[in-house]
Amino acid sequence: MAMATQQIERHFRIAEVAKLLGLSRAGVYNILRGEVLVDFSRPGKKGTKLVPESTLKRLLDKHRITFR
Repeated sequence: MAMATQQIERHFRIAEVAKLLGLSRAGVYNILRGEVLVDFSRPGKKGTKLVPESTLKRLLDKHRITFR
């Protein structure tokens, strides 16, 4: 029986994403509205939110500036 290999996706904290994009954390929350996040808190409570690598890649591709 062959075992299926599964890739483990890396996740980033909001502060790390803010540093990568050069934005404030509030700006990152605005950009991430409607995107897929991992939330470890109960509904209505504050908690750690993680951004999957695939979502971050899509954001970087969308917000990349080309200088000509």
